Amino acid sequence: VELQARMRILWTFRAARVPLFAEAQDEVLEGAAEDATIATLPPHSAVSNAGVEAGRFLYVVVQGTVLAHNDSHNYSTVLMPGQSFGDLPLMLSRNAWDAIYTTGDHSDCLL
Repeated sequence: VELQARMRILWTFRAARVPLFAEAQDEVLEGAAEDATIATLPPHSAVSNAGVEAGRFLYVVVQGTVLAHNDSHNYSTVLMPGQSFGDLPLMLSRNAWDAIYTTGDHSDCLL
């Protein structure tokens, strides 16, 4: 996906007041768009697994849904467009991810 399309996605998130992007300056969004890629994933694809070390990715759901679950903690949720997962929640804790993330349907994620 070309740079302009990635920038439009991030600006749309900012305009929609998605918490991660709501206060971001244009320069920050432009830098993020330059570094980002869009991953198009088929239904029921693994995005990441529990136990993966922090420090690799931040994912933002652009289209579709991503399911997060951890059976040992009796936890599950559905992430919708604009919601994120990955390293951002782990920056302070430095722990491994504690959930398994899979696509619910055809999904695009910004990395």
